[in-house]
Amino acid sequence: MFATQFTQGETGLVYRRNLVGPAIPLSTAEHGAILDAFDARATLSALALILPAISTTVLLIGAILAIHVAQPEKLLLWCAGLIVGSGAVSLLLQWYAFRVPARALAGRAPVADALDRNARRALWRNPGRYDQLSYRALALALVVAMQPLWNLWHHPERFAGWYGAVLIVTLAAIASVLDLLWRKWRYRHSIGTAPPRLL
Repeated sequence: MFATQFTQGETGLVYRRNLVGPAIPLSTAEHGAILDAFDARATLSALALILPAISTTVLLIGAILAIHVAQPEKLLLWCAGLIVGSGAVSLLLQWYAFRVPARALAGRAPVADALDRNARRALWRNPGRYDQLSYRALALALVVAMQPLWNLWHHPERFAGWYGAVLIVTLAAIASVLDLLWRKWRYRHSIGTAPPRLL
């Protein structure tokens, strides 16, 4: 997604913020430096999400293997808080990483105006953008989205007072992932590619 903000213009490489902003020219060397800076920050963003997720998984597995957990609700809330907090930090780092080109090219005159409403609509409706998501990532997202459903089915007492809300959010997440899977498969099928593979 980050790399698609850079395209080949009439006079060379240009950068469009969020794919739709004014076209700002840059050199090949600047492009390489910006990509390197983004990769470094994206790695920090991934670690900010992965490390708490691993520790949360270890805690939950330990709770499942334990014969008795004194306060399972507090454990679940603590794990949920850890996931939400790490997700917020990860998103903040990603936002900062996405701003690398804007900071590096600040003050440079654009060579073309920002895309108009019709061009933006055509860009966001382009089914090819769904192909940026891998089947492996979508399959993992589906497994994660279905996990609360499994807990609701086997341990409904843990969600007293919140059962309906958790069920609605879980079903909405599953429907969203299935919609992305369908859109990606339909696009890949329309361009005549091989059947989907997870790797």
